[in-house]
Amino acid sequence: MTLDLTRIAGQIEAMGVHLSQSAGEGRQRLDRAQTRYERELKDLDPLRAKLDVSRGKVTWMPAGIHEQWDKTYPLPRPPEDFLVLATDGSQIDLERHAPASCYLINIGQVMLRYGNQPDASLSSQASLFYRNEDLILVDPTNLNQLVSFDAKIMKLKRGIMEAQGLADLAGGAPRVPSLALLDGTLIMWDLGGRDIRPFIRDQVLEAFLEALDRLSQIPSLAMASYISNPRATDVVDALRVAECPQSEPNCDRYCRYRQPSESRPCDHVAEGVRDADLFRPRLGPGERSPLFESNSRILESYREHKVHFFYLNAGDELARVEVPQWVARDPERLKLAHALVFDQVSRGQGYPVALMEAHEQAVVQAGDRQAFWALVEEVMAEGHLHASATSKAQSKRIRGT
Repeated sequence: MTLDLTRIAGQIEAMGVHLSQSAGEGRQRLDRAQTRYERELKDLDPLRAKLDVSRGKVTWMPAGIHEQWDKTYPLPRPPEDFLVLATDGSQIDLERHAPASCYLINIGQVMLRYGNQPDASLSSQASLFYRNEDLILVDPTNLNQLVSFDAKIMKLKRGIMEAQGLADLAGGAPRVPSLALLDGTLIMWDLGGRDIRPFIRDQVLEAFLEALDRLSQIPSLAMASYISNPRATDVVDALRVAECPQSEPNCDRYCRYRQPSESRPCDHVAEGVRDADLFRPRLGPGERSPLFESNSRILESYREHKVHFFYLNAGDELARVEVPQWVARDPERLKLAHALVFDQVSRGQGYPVALMEAHEQAVVQAGDRQAFWALVEEVMAEGHLHASATSKAQSKRIRGT
């Protein structure tokens, strides 16, 4: 045992005191946020106008508001016969200490049919990547611009493959009311990083949106993504704009030069408060919040797939459910997404059962990784190729880490 708990026991006790004090302050801020929310219910038009003039001038990302905030939506009745489709992914990373430059992405696919003809199909599709074009990305407009494959690009590639797998699954499914479900956000946040070259951003978006295009063309199909224990603050950030004393909020102009110990006027109602905190007391089991629109700059290129979201009382937790614009603007698809997401959570005892099964199909266990690299070494040796892993990789394998 290398961790001496007796040496950090005092620090843990101090953390407990700090968290207790912070919880009390957090409850006070939440009360103020709820009060501000109630005040805005009376007339949202002034806030909408203030949000418009503040666009691009605030350091957070307030939600777009299209519905009255006092609306809550009861749980719709699901169809008698329906499908739920889901995909999830896992991978074996590209490792510089490994015997060969390669990586693997495994996509779990699940199709669950309920109603008159219940059925289930569970599978996985593993893909090995080892060619130069899989390891080095080349700018098609400048062949001298090369980018080596890394963990962030792998995450983007896996997201594309999950969406493509979902579109493939839906394309071959029976034509009954269906929900196509992904885990996590539909917003590819990693595309906003400065380290992502424009040509990579374009290629990723083109492939991802092509999969969403195919899904949008399937009749009676709703698409959604499920976010458990959401930490988002889009709606709370709209309250920040409401609380700002300036008629045209501008963080750089009015708050940039404050002292580190100074709080901003909007912190009074928003600091440490999440959207889920705001909606938890407002929604009964199965009910959903109004629909909001994400204003992430990444979504400017999403076309008809811009991301909207609502909060759902899923029983044990308040979840965030994201849908593309073509679902948000179709009342029947939106009702279908609401009904079937909650149905899945209920069957999964707190988490969508189709996503749980897709994860089980996709997951690559530690033993699988060891067997994979052992097979790679064996094949390389049979081909008389240099295949020995580095000493660091071998020591990890021996220790079982």
